[in-house]
Amino acid sequence: MPEEHYLKKELDENLKDNLSIFEFIQSGSLDGIWYWDLEKPENQWMSEKFWRVLGYDPKTKKHLSSEWQKLVRKEDLDLALENFHKHIEDETHPYDQIMRYRHADGSTAWIRCRGMAIRDKNGKAIRMIGAHNDMTVFMDTLKKLGEYDGLERLNKNLTKKYNKEHKQRLEVQKENKDSERYIKLIDKFIITSTVDTKGNIVNVSSAFCKISGYSKKELLGNPHWKTLYPDENINSLKDLEELTKNGKTWEGEIKNLKKDGTTYWVKSTIAPILDDNKNLIGYSTLSSDITDKNIIKQNNLELKTIKETLDNAVKIAKLGTWEWNLSKDLLKFSKIAYEIFGLDQSSSIAFDTLRNFVVKEDRKRYKRIINRALKKKIPFSFEYRIYRGFEIRKLWVIGNPIIENKKVIRVSGVIQDITELKQVEEELKEAQKIARIGHYNYNLKENIFTNSYIIDEIFGFDEKREKNFKYWLYSVYEGDRKRVKKYLNKVYRAKEKFDTEYRVVDEKTKGIKWVHMLGELSFDRDGNITTFFGTIQDITKRKELESNLLQAHNVFENTHDGILVTDEKGNILNVNNSFEKITGYKLQEVIGLNPSILKSGVHDDNFYKDLWREVRINGYWSGEIHNKKKNGKIYQELLTVNAIYDENGNVGNYIGLFSDITKQKKQDKLILQQSRTAAIGEMLENIAHQWRQPLSIISTSATGLKFLLEMDPEEKVPKNRVLNVLEDINNYTQYLSNTIEDFRSFFKGDMTKIERFNIKNTLEKIANLTKDSFMHNFITLVDETSDEDIFIENNENILTQALINIYNNAKDALVEYVKEKDKYFFISVEIKEDTLYLHFKDNAGGISKNIMNQIFDPYFTTKHESIGTGLGLYMTYQIITKQIKGTIEVHNVNFEYKNKTYKGAEFIIGLPYES
Repeated sequence: MPEEHYLKKELDENLKDNLSIFEFIQSGSLDGIWYWDLEKPENQWMSEKFWRVLGYDPKTKKHLSSEWQKLVRKEDLDLALENFHKHIEDETHPYDQIMRYRHADGSTAWIRCRGMAIRDKNGKAIRMIGAHNDMTVFMDTLKKLGEYDGLERLNKNLTKKYNKEHKQRLEVQKENKDSERYIKLIDKFIITSTVDTKGNIVNVSSAFCKISGYSKKELLGNPHWKTLYPDENINSLKDLEELTKNGKTWEGEIKNLKKDGTTYWVKSTIAPILDDNKNLIGYSTLSSDITDKNIIKQNNLELKTIKETLDNAVKIAKLGTWEWNLSKDLLKFSKIAYEIFGLDQSSSIAFDTLRNFVVKEDRKRYKRIINRALKKKIPFSFEYRIYRGFEIRKLWVIGNPIIENKKVIRVSGVIQDITELKQVEEELKEAQKIARIGHYNYNLKENIFTNSYIIDEIFGFDEKREKNFKYWLYSVYEGDRKRVKKYLNKVYRAKEKFDTEYRVVDEKTKGIKWVHMLGELSFDRDGNITTFFGTIQDITKRKELESNLLQAHNVFENTHDGILVTDEKGNILNVNNSFEKITGYKLQEVIGLNPSILKSGVHDDNFYKDLWREVRINGYWSGEIHNKKKNGKIYQELLTVNAIYDENGNVGNYIGLFSDITKQKKQDKLILQQSRTAAIGEMLENIAHQWRQPLSIISTSATGLKFLLEMDPEEKVPKNRVLNVLEDINNYTQYLSNTIEDFRSFFKGDMTKIERFNIKNTLEKIANLTKDSFMHNFITLVDETSDEDIFIENNENILTQALINIYNNAKDALVEYVKEKDKYFFISVEIKEDTLYLHFKDNAGGISKNIMNQIFDPYFTTKHESIGTGLGLYMTYQIITKQIKGTIEVHNVNFEYKNKTYKGAEFIIGLPYES
């Protein structure tokens, strides 16, 4: 998961502490918000919703001011910048205008952009917060109605409206502060208390504590007569019980006793507290200190002020009052209630008329709830929607039936327009869903853990089940549980905010997830912790990404292979440590350069053109290449180039992975030379076998002819007999000459030349070169190939060398492990699609499983060191796989031949083939 932008974090913190910022966002952020760093003006955080309104994927957009400015018409941008500079100089000048943006589909989007500068203690503007509203539909409607008279006039009207709203906003802020001050004044100066039916104190104001001299801790839970003067105890209680029987209030003067033993007088109003069923659950007392008449006057003045403040608070909250007279079917509204419905205050309203305002889909539920409340004589509270002009508004209504003679005669209540509040709630809910973040609250006293539905999804909780701390803690992964518990205990002791990450076990799937938990503590007046609350976010994907990135980083930095990463144009972005060790270049020296700095000059331009053509077609290239180090030394490397594509299928990067194979190449060359030397020895042995019989025949023929001629002084030996002997000598001499030619062509032939040749002829040549060695060791070569000619394109000479190693390896195995006369070596050929397969098998008992995986390793041999180098099969593997681009494999087989079962090793060589 990408790291949260610093401006987004800062905005979240400001929202917690700065009420004016919250009110600005609440009133204007219908289509996205933004937060601008004026100290670094290139940085501007934009909410994702803004980009979606314009049809762009937020992931493709950076948090830069240039990102949106390039989409705005120049004349609109000029106006916005002009308003910006004026607003910075004078905060009363509005930053509020409609601008035309280029939508992703090419159309024009009309966006109202509002902003407010945030200033430091010296008045300097350091940040700016703003909101967007999509006005496109509104502007299209104006144009259709013919009421559009230019953007400049619209923006002037917005300026007037802003000035009016700004003035109202300042008034509201002042009134909010006044409300808070007066509420504190109530607690400070008004003597109030609440007792239960047993007379035990359940609540007192600070003023009560001040006048009595007791602390709240000393009063709560104790009998109320603890503060009464002894003479007042019985009489006051009797009066209280008698006069409040029928729900009436009691007023009178009471003498009280302070903690220090002195007395004071209060004038008190005591009212019974009833539940919904009219059952008495306690008493509420409002008192004034009549010990000093001046204090009474002061309190009366404060009470009047508080009432006015509360009236203003009702107006700010858009909270209207209403009363329904059922007998006359008429509704009486407060001023705000009329405004909520958009009605003229002079009009009288029937209840049925009001019902017509309700959105059609909500009418049945609306009617059902009210009828049920009237029938059962119970209060009601619900939300519903109404039509107001061309828009739909969401309302919250509370009603309480007023009963006389067991009959509902009136219903009174309050009504509030919650449209904007609901919109904020929906946006918050959607944001939580997208971010996989939910909120929670834990009540320590009740041991109840409550949370939003997102947390139920993260933890796999049953949403209907009641949860407590133990239940939540049990869901923490066992390996983290002790750590989390210890951390929370530390937080409780320090009474500080907490921020931790841990793993949980999904109750439903049993899968393990990572979560990020933030929280704060709340306290009672005595400083005791009552609850902790906060958010929990599913960060599993982020953790997986971090783990993958860490693994990739470790591989990148610690692999022995060199790695370089370029952009789509081939400019180097990063290299690893092995790159630096192999090439001699440091990262700082090559960033921004092209990998062509490593060109050795060994390869021509066509080589590189072919390389990049293959990358473009297949997405990668792999092969050997000569490059040049920083010190000018040329080295050989095995290189793989991969193209990395973005989500749109375009190349975003190239990655090169290479290893220095210079030493390996020298070793391979040495091994090849050793192998060829060993092969020469084996070939000389084969030639010795082949020449032994012909030389013996030539010697015998020449000696016999000489003896015949010496014993024939009269020259009576027939001429044709002499000619026959000479013919035999000549034939064997030619045979020896041909053998020398085969030997010469094998070891002096071109090892790189690719030509078309008949594989049948190649196998016959190898058979001729090895037949005397096979015959000498009583080995029968069984040729199971067809008579059909099979042509391939490759290097015949190097293939011959590889196959002779197979023949010789089989010969040695048969001589060592087969003591009877039945020694066989089989050859067969098959073609499958684009591959020619050569099969070679013997009946020498097979290869031990313990060494099967080692037979192609260099210097590995099971023969005595005097007869084996361990290079034959290694070179065969290198030739077949690297030089001929073929395949080779070996396995043990059981087979029948001439009604007899044998076991041996079978080598299968695959060669590229085109029919």
